Amino acid sequence: MEAQRRISLTEELQDGEIKLASLRSQLDAAADKLLYASAIGSQISTSLAKSRSASIYRVLDGTTTQVLIGDDGLLMPGDVVEVTVRRGANNG
Repeated sequence: MEAQRRISLTEELQDGEIKLASLRSQLDAAADKLLYASAIGSQISTSLAKSRSASIYRVLDGTTTQVLIGDDGLLMPGDVVEVTVRRGANNG
């Protein structure tokens, strides 16, 4: 009886270790995919940043004026954003 219980527990332990190894493998594969996607996304973002420009037009004192703001600038209600993407070798 005790021997059978040990065999059963040993088999359960082995099954658990196999499942754990499989899950670790899946987790490693997912981590690799995320790393790859992040690198590609960074390259695409850099490529787009080099091939695009944006102008913001805002009404100030009754006159529409082009406003220079950085990539992290805030838009105001009523602003008009004009985005230009230059076609090049890298973006089709």
